[in-house]
Amino acid sequence: MTFAEAVKTVRTRRALTQAALAKKAGLSRRQVARYERGLAPGPQALQRLVGGLGFASGLELLADAGDAEAVEKLKSTRTPSRGSRVWWLLARRAQVRIARQRDASRR
Repeated sequence: MTFAEAVKTVRTRRALTQAALAKKAGLSRRQVARYERGLAPGPQALQRLVGGLGFASGLELLADAGDAEAVEKLKSTRTPSRGSRVWWLLARRAQVRIARQRDASRR
């Protein structure tokens, strides 16, 4: 599961619109829509987005959305602190996955 898919899954499960999430996170609706399409947010925007959904870390978000790999990481490691580089790396990883999926579907 990509980070973008996890954000959308959790947002819809919590019955939030993009506008409502944007307001809670201190972002614009347009930014939320872009992140759900796969654009990787910067560290501050990522922190706001994940916090707006009620999580302390990106791993918690992915685990709640059903990503088995994230669940295992949460079980085996300490949850990363807010503002750490891990936030950026998780978003970047999701962006790379989406790009690979697009390339594979074009072939």
